[in-house]
Amino acid sequence: MEKNIRKSLKDKAYYSIKKDIITFRYKPGEALPEEQLSKELGISRTPIREALKELQYNGLVRTIPGKGAFVAELTVQDIHEVFFLRQVLEVAALRVTIQNCRKEDLLPLKRVFSAALDKKLNQNDYEALFQSDVSLHNFIVKTAGNRRLSEFFAILSDQIERIRRTSARLPGRMEKSLQEHRGILEAIEARDVEKAERILTMHLENVKNSALAISGF
Repeated sequence: MEKNIRKSLKDKAYYSIKKDIITFRYKPGEALPEEQLSKELGISRTPIREALKELQYNGLVRTIPGKGAFVAELTVQDIHEVFFLRQVLEVAALRVTIQNCRKEDLLPLKRVFSAALDKKLNQNDYEALFQSDVSLHNFIVKTAGNRRLSEFFAILSDQIERIRRTSARLPGRMEKSLQEHRGILEAIEARDVEKAERILTMHLENVKNSALAISGF
């Protein structure tokens, strides 16, 4: 029981700190003192320390001996490496997904996009667009049905999310991203592998370049 409680507290700390990093509440290079985080989250320092170690493994935190933990800064190499791997994995998954999926499998995804578009137009709700983005890319990876590919993609997921949100800070990027996503979805529905690969590759390249521009590279 004690082990489960500890894991639950570590997970709470992990997801809370992760959210604050990828939404830029904690800025790149900012210190993450265990004592301060412990007070903010109302939990002891041990699960905070464990969460920071996991965030470091996933590329969102760096630790400097004798100084503590800090929000990892995005580098040119980080962005290029993540998107090189993302393109390899996602394009490979896309080919299999187009073979595997049925039209009815796409209906929930189409509803997500329709709802996201309505919210964005009516409320300027960019969070809904972020979630539709995640839904499409997760659908491509999961529907391929390759457990090891999904596991490799999951390792990158935190860094992908951070770069995605960095990219979205470029004016007009979210609107263009929505158009690209709809094009990918339509190509999947039409089972047009060549078109789907072309739009997906262009989309990932645009996200990468937007992130590089926002990061000043």
